[in-house]
Amino acid sequence: MLSGVKALVAGASGLVGSNLLVRLLAEGAKVRATLHRREPVIEDRRIDCVRCDLTRPEDCKRAVEGMQYVYLCAAST
Repeated sequence: MLSGVKALVAGASGLVGSNLLVRLLAEGAKVRATLHRREPVIEDRRIDCVRCDLTRPEDCKRAVEGMQYVYLCAAST
């Protein structure tokens, strides 16, 4: 159902974001993940990891470029 869909998971190193990544990959989505301070929880060559600070508009623009869906799982912790 999500095969080929371009999806961004913002906050991919957290509990919700990392589990969402697993599900999106299983469904065949093309996944991009944002990382801020933490290292990736899931290492997979199919994931396009983008280091960014989501409080900066220019980083947000770069992260969402070309994406069809955006899942906001990032939180200030």
